[in-house]
Amino acid sequence: MFSNKNIECFDDKKLFIKGGTTVISSLSGEGKTTYIIKKSKEWKSNGYSVFHFNFDNAPTYNADMLEPPTTDKDFKDFYYLLLDSTDEKTIVIIDSLKAMTSFVGSDIENNVDMYPIMMRFRTISKKTGCSFILVHHVYKAKNVKTMPLSFYGSRAIEEQCDSGFIYKEDKVTIVKSRAGLRRDEEVLLW
Repeated sequence: MFSNKNIECFDDKKLFIKGGTTVISSLSGEGKTTYIIKKSKEWKSNGYSVFHFNFDNAPTYNADMLEPPTTDKDFKDFYYLLLDSTDEKTIVIIDSLKAMTSFVGSDIENNVDMYPIMMRFRTISKKTGCSFILVHHVYKAKNVKTMPLSFYGSRAIEEQCDSGFIYKEDKVTIVKSRAGLRRDEEVLLW
């Protein structure tokens, strides 16, 4: 486990913040969910409880993924359940953030909608110590040479996460890191 000024990570690459919110993003089909499933096995073997909620409802995903809440009442119950039943050895994966916001009737491109959602993750982490991983997508830049990829949607997503990166094959590009990694730094995964 890595530690930097009271920031702990539960991976040796300093990508996933313990007790915080990490956003892993890529274009569709790049393998970010497959990567997270692989990491989940590693985390479970290290004593973490991992709950992977499949909001995308993709039938090809891992059978261990959980059905997400789908109504406003279910979401309120979901947040209270997370507050009551998680701790510092719990990792909650939301796959995907965009699909989840659709269920709660929020506009992922609107700061007014996204700020409270991101703050709920932060509040639950602060109160319980659990870690959130939000599987997300990127905007595809029309001219990749002059404009980098960025998280899809509201700026609140980047502003309120503790760690965020863009996944591509065997490396990630850092978007945000409270663990000391530099923006646009590339980290090899293998």
